[in-house]
Amino acid sequence: TLMNRGIELLGFHVEDLPDTFGKRWLQFYMRFLMGLYHPQGFRRLQQGHRALTLKLVWMSRQELLELYGPKQERMDGQEMEQETEQERAIGGQQFLAQLK
Repeated sequence: TLMNRGIELLGFHVEDLPDTFGKRWLQFYMRFLMGLYHPQGFRRLQQGHRALTLKLVWMSRQELLELYGPKQERMDGQEMEQETEQERAIGGQQFLAQLK
């Protein structure tokens, strides 16, 4: 993806891709699509301090469940979800505050 800045805060791993023709072509294509669909158009691609470079972004299933799976507690042999919708919303607001 081209949109990889700060994604580590969400728990993702970011890796550089080998410099191949396929990477360069895909990077050109994705930048073209971004310029085509962005409200500021291709002018947006000329802004910014860092170049938009294609990176591999991933997270294992285990990490996904550990970070974002439902919090559960065993009670009498049954699993009960302990986190309420309000607690999830508060957690989301705290996360957004950390990004600012």
